[in-house]
Amino acid sequence: GEFGAAQLRNMWTNYARAYRSRWENFDELPHSMQRLVWRNPLMLRLVAQAYGADPLPERLSSIKVFDRFFSLYVNGLPPEGKPPINRDESRLLDLLLDLLFNAETCAAERYAPVSSLQSAAKGAKLHWARPGDADEFKSPFATLVAKGILELVARPVPGEVSSQGYIGFAFDRLFEFALARRLQGRNVQAKGDDLDELITKGRDYASIWGAARMLVHLEIERLVTVAAEGAPGITSPVPSVGVAQWLAKLLEEQHTGLRGLVTDALAQLGEEDPDLVKELCLELLKTARAPAAHVAVAVALQNRLKEVLLAGCTSPHRETRLRAAQGAIYLWEQDKDIGGELFRAIGEKAQSEMAETLGSEVGFIRTALGTLGQGIWHLSLSAIQKDAERRVPSFEALAQISMLVHAL
Repeated sequence: GEFGAAQLRNMWTNYARAYRSRWENFDELPHSMQRLVWRNPLMLRLVAQAYGADPLPERLSSIKVFDRFFSLYVNGLPPEGKPPINRDESRLLDLLLDLLFNAETCAAERYAPVSSLQSAAKGAKLHWARPGDADEFKSPFATLVAKGILELVARPVPGEVSSQGYIGFAFDRLFEFALARRLQGRNVQAKGDDLDELITKGRDYASIWGAARMLVHLEIERLVTVAAEGAPGITSPVPSVGVAQWLAKLLEEQHTGLRGLVTDALAQLGEEDPDLVKELCLELLKTARAPAAHVAVAVALQNRLKEVLLAGCTSPHRETRLRAAQGAIYLWEQDKDIGGELFRAIGEKAQSEMAETLGSEVGFIRTALGTLGQGIWHLSLSAIQKDAERRVPSFEALAQISMLVHAL
């Protein structure tokens, strides 16, 4: 189940003391850190291990934590009193990834037999010892288990009473990050062809989907970092604009599964950085591209971003308005309070648009008479509808919502 606020605070205090963090009080941590761990308590330990006594950045993402965790905590200097580091840990992790991941077939397993890793380690001339052995701190296998990076599990042997030991990464997202870095090392990038191949070949393996999603996260993090540093080559100094432009272009490649992957990536990112994802979705709507709008509305629905759905309902593009109106209905079905707030906001927007378009009652009559004088009977129903949609898109979206509600 989910952890309560008091549990999270106590967990952080314990980790902070164990890994010498300069902040023992959870409430004094950067806002981004608190938001990051609220739905993912695993990050509490990883942050404490990765940063130790070092200051935490103002903007903290899971990608930054994973990157620093593998860069420093694995093969880095551990806090005083913790298991001594073993310089062969990265080599052993590479051997484990060789056992878990087949790059040719895109097959990935969560665990491998300990005996297979032991054979590979001895072949690479790495010292081997199990946790609890007298020489355990000489063994990368034992130190990785002691640090909580790897975990041992026992599985029953078919047809026998005994069980066999298996080894794997302790957490799914750690494994997915390691897989994504391995893929980048093989020149697999967050681009249409590469992602499509991963999705197609690895459709039976959740970890491959997770690694593809992680590649998207890594590229988003890179673009945000480049924009924040003001480096050349970025299309916009505003991170959300540059990222949205890249995502819209990626989605235009029309590869099977890309929409679902990008939607999943943004929905997951929205749990730790809802402000960034909200801005991304708003920028995707502005691109006036159907795939981008589809993803923006889908993410807004999953993460309950009513501001994005409101923007979609006021879009000048009819398909986007219809999709956003449907999203508003689904949101209302999930959460009557948030959905009700959204309906009211759409209604207020429609009223404002109507007032701006029609003006006073006299102005409306004059407009109507003027239109009749020009021969309105020569206009097609389609032309009249398009003109109304252009002038009062929110009202048209509200009408669509009303019809959808009536049909429920």
